[in-house]
Amino acid sequence: MNTRTLHLPRTALLLVGTALAATACGSGTYGSSSSSSTGASPTQGGGGAIVSIASVDGTSTLVSSDGHTLYDAKAESPDNILCVDSCTSFWKPLIASGQQASQAASTLHQSFAVVSRPDGKTQLAYAGHPLYTFTQEGAHQLRGNGFTDEFQGTHFEWVAATTGGPASAPPSTGMATRGGGYGY
Repeated sequence: MNTRTLHLPRTALLLVGTALAATACGSGTYGSSSSSSTGASPTQGGGGAIVSIASVDGTSTLVSSDGHTLYDAKAESPDNILCVDSCTSFWKPLIASGQQASQAASTLHQSFAVVSRPDGKTQLAYAGHPLYTFTQEGAHQLRGNGFTDEFQGTHFEWVAATTGGPASAPPSTGMATRGGGYGY
């Protein structure tokens, strides 16, 4: 009996494996999303809007288009953006256009605008507070509320943005999280 062994280069095997994995991962179109039961329920907005209102852990909270809770930093104001450089590795600015801010204000009947960041981009602001998502939490979570950290010598206290204005931070446990407890 004659048998032959086919020897493929590792690169070819890697490409075949990647193609098979991509095929097995789904047949949805790019940018499509699915919903899951995560304890959050959208109440307004949605439909591709940059921001909407959702109940996250029983709190009526502003969330990004992908369901991440939006936060503001007490240390900032529209004229004084302090979360730059390494801070934005953990707290992603919600980049938006003036048109998106107007659409959010019209749809949600809330006060939205854009503020200019030091890098020249424009960031969505709610009631004058620049908005961020927290990279250390998933969609429909509220882990960043009351979180404190320091970047470039600035102390930040992060508060979830709620529809009644920026949320109050939860009572302090007395444990400051210098450096954010990010594990670095």
